[in-house]
Amino acid sequence: MTTDALAIDDVSHSFGRVQALKNVTLNVPPGRFTALLGVNGAGKTTLFSLVTRLYDNSSGAIRVVRVNRKTLELFEADHQDDLVANLDLVFRDEMLVTHIEELAQLFDGKREFSSNAVNYTLTGRRLDIQLRGSILPGHEENMDRLLLTTEDVTERETARRREE
Repeated sequence: MTTDALAIDDVSHSFGRVQALKNVTLNVPPGRFTALLGVNGAGKTTLFSLVTRLYDNSSGAIRVVRVNRKTLELFEADHQDDLVANLDLVFRDEMLVTHIEELAQLFDGKREFSSNAVNYTLTGRRLDIQLRGSILPGHEENMDRLLLTTEDVTERETARRREE
């Protein structure tokens, strides 16, 4: 029996009276790349936002297990619950494309990724980061434990932008 890398079962989501998703089911096996195609307004971004927790979903399966003190300081959060409750402030704007690329690497069978991205602190300050992710040993089949490291490269990227 194969465990899916991503399983979405009967997910619906609305924005007020507008139903963006209705009874969506999607199973992505490990090592496979799956593209979501559709016209504008079909719900592709909404589905991705639910998976990455940009939107809350009562059946969400993504959990933050532990965040170290340096990460809390970087994102200007008092404690882990504060950071997790405000992830929508951290991951926004330019992050969507980067997250799609990271997920694509994992769904394509890679066990780790590295990317440059933009995050924001809880107070709204821009952070240029280098994000590295690695599936922890023993969790390769179902990808239920991912170690993420974040390096603040804001000074370097600010200097690079000034040079351009």
